[in-house]
Amino acid sequence: MSLLNSHQIRKAENMLISLFSRAIERSLKVRSLDYSREIPRNIRREFGSRTYAMQLDGILTEIIKQSLLYADGQMKVLSAAGVNESHILTKETVRLSTELGQNVAESIIRTLQDDKIHYQHPNTLARGLIDLWDGERYKAVRFTRTFTADVATATTVHRYRQYGVEYMEFDAELDDRTTDQCIALHGTIFDLSKGDVDMYRPPLHHSCRSGLTPIPITEEIDRDKLFENRDFGGFEKALDDIDTFNEKYRIDKFVLDQDISARIMSEKGLSIPVSTTVEKTNSGQGIEAIVRSYEAEIKNKPYENCYALDSNGNIVLEKSGTRNQIEITAAEGRLLRGTVFTHNHPGGSSFSMEDIQTGSYFAVREMRATGKYRTYVMGISDGSNLNYALWRERGYRTFQEAKYEVMVDHQRKYAAGLLTEEESTKTFWHEVWRKVSNIIPEYKYTWIDEQ
Repeated sequence: MSLLNSHQIRKAENMLISLFSRAIERSLKVRSLDYSREIPRNIRREFGSRTYAMQLDGILTEIIKQSLLYADGQMKVLSAAGVNESHILTKETVRLSTELGQNVAESIIRTLQDDKIHYQHPNTLARGLIDLWDGERYKAVRFTRTFTADVATATTVHRYRQYGVEYMEFDAELDDRTTDQCIALHGTIFDLSKGDVDMYRPPLHHSCRSGLTPIPITEEIDRDKLFENRDFGGFEKALDDIDTFNEKYRIDKFVLDQDISARIMSEKGLSIPVSTTVEKTNSGQGIEAIVRSYEAEIKNKPYENCYALDSNGNIVLEKSGTRNQIEITAAEGRLLRGTVFTHNHPGGSSFSMEDIQTGSYFAVREMRATGKYRTYVMGISDGSNLNYALWRERGYRTFQEAKYEVMVDHQRKYAAGLLTEEESTKTFWHEVWRKVSNIIPEYKYTWIDEQ
């Protein structure tokens, strides 16, 4: 795939190798003979640090930016696909949580476990530690190039989907080094409206040289080459090997593959393009329908994502965070006034105190939280924006009182066997905000069961 040979991608890849290698070298400075515990603990500490996460964030930003520009360039060549020049971005930023670094650490640990590093005699292991990442640093290089290829390919597939490309073809380098995995999929056409491409896109193994090529809308599709129509007889083991590789190394393990769009932030003067299909879907719909379409997209995500939309349904802020929070900067907060702000709660609960406090501070018109049980909506009864004065004067105190009452009630019911822990988790905050809105009539609290 020519994308991976670009100077910028290679430079970022080398920076990643150095970053991974430094973190691993620090992790392998052990002080005891209990390596099976100390090494994973050190790795999690090094890869989970804020400094590491910030460095990784900067490098991935460059990989993703270059991958987007590569896809944009390809689309300009495929003029039949109808590229709009205004969609060509010159800069993208990505915000990655420390959870990403922690998940990278888990993959590194799996890599070490594959080599049975934890099952060797301590003396044998000690002699091998020095050589593990020195010399050619082959493990760091192998891991990093796989990781880089995966990020880059996931980004380009995402971009083609944005442009409305419907099909992509798997293109393998065929020679005496081509693996059975790539031979099996060479020439396969993926329908981008389906999930097959996300499971069987390159890389399919370490040092994978295969790529994906977008097919212009003017080109007729050979239906026999579609993934769902292919006969993979004789390649069953190769497909199993792909599944095993994905389980260990695919970057959905790093909370990036499944939601790359939420990690691509727009800056002032730039916009993230959406496909014509999405534009038509939103065209002519009311704001409620548009908001619900975004909520359907994020409600089952394993970490928090948010959208802030103006009165016309245009996105003014799109962001993702960790499982428990999304950090909103002061500059981003200034964009939120008068918007409908929706985000998902992976646990399915209603609002936290911080949700309503933040919405009030930045004067959003409507605060929403969506999840597996309900979508919760908080606003002001007369349709005006949430305001911080109401929260400061009455909201916070009422919230604390309601929280205490619900907590006591749940504890009593739980002790009597009338409430399970799961039921309490599902309803606790919901009941708190119902009480708050009953006491403060200015608040309008509603909910939509199981969208």
